[in-house]
Amino acid sequence: MRYLLLLSIFLSSSLYAQIPNPGFESWVAGNWQPDPEGWGTTNGQLIPAVYQDSDSYEGDFAMRVDAVNNGLGAYSKAQCTFPTTFIPGSLDFYVKAGTEFGGVSVTISYFNGENMFYSEFWGSGQAIEEWTLVSIPLSQIEPIMTHAVIKVEASVGDLVPGTAWISVDAMGFEGPLSDGDVMVDQNIEIYPNPASDYLTLDGIAANSTVRILNLAGQTVFESNSEVSQMRVDVQHFATGLYILNVQDQNKVSTSQKLLIQ
Repeated sequence: MRYLLLLSIFLSSSLYAQIPNPGFESWVAGNWQPDPEGWGTTNGQLIPAVYQDSDSYEGDFAMRVDAVNNGLGAYSKAQCTFPTTFIPGSLDFYVKAGTEFGGVSVTISYFNGENMFYSEFWGSGQAIEEWTLVSIPLSQIEPIMTHAVIKVEASVGDLVPGTAWISVDAMGFEGPLSDGDVMVDQNIEIYPNPASDYLTLDGIAANSTVRILNLAGQTVFESNSEVSQMRVDVQHFATGLYILNVQDQNKVSTSQKLLIQ
C-alpha cells in the first residue's frame, strides 16, 4: 500500500490564480449590493445576503454569506465558476461560522460541459468562532473537464426558525500529494512518513505555535515551541488525514497535510 503524508500548502501562481478573487479583497457593484468580484450571489434588494466581512483572516475583507428568509426557510449562496483542466490535491480555505438550527457548507464540483462528474463537500452545523483552516481533499482522477464551480452556502430549514452564516477567506488549491519526508520550508523537517506513534518536527523557529487540526477544522493539538525540535505523541489520534500548521512569532504560517495510520 502506498502511504501519502505531507505536501506544502504554498500555492503556485498557476493553481491559486484559477479561483476568482480568492482573498475576497475586490468588490464590485452588483444588482442591489456590492458583490465579490468574480462571484455570483443571492443578494437581494432589501437584505444583503453576501457582503464584506472586515473581521478577516488576512487582508481587509473576507466574504460572509448569511442565510436570508425566502418563505421556505432561509438560504443564501455565493458561487464562482472558472476554467480548469485538472484536479489539485485539495481545496483549502479559512472559515468562521455561526449556526442555530441551520448549516453552512462549501462545495467544489467539476464539469465537462454541462455534465457534472465529480464533487466534494464540507459542511458544519456547529459554530466556528475562530478562523479555522479547512482542507477538502480531492481525488486525483483525470477525466476530460472544462470548468469547476465553488459554492459557499448558508441554509436553515422551514420547520424550525434559525440562523446560519459563514465567512471564508484565503481560499486556494494545493497540488497533488507526494511520497516521502517533505520540508515544510527551508528550516523545518517533519518525520516519519506516515506517523503512528510520534511525530518529530525539526528546525522550528523560536516561539512558534504548532497546531494539528482534523479535516472538520477542529484543533486536536496545540503547543508553543521554545526549542528547535518538537516530538508530538499522536498515538491517541484517529486514523486519517490532518492539517499540521506552524505559525512563527511574526504570524507567518505554514500548513501541511499529515497522515496518521
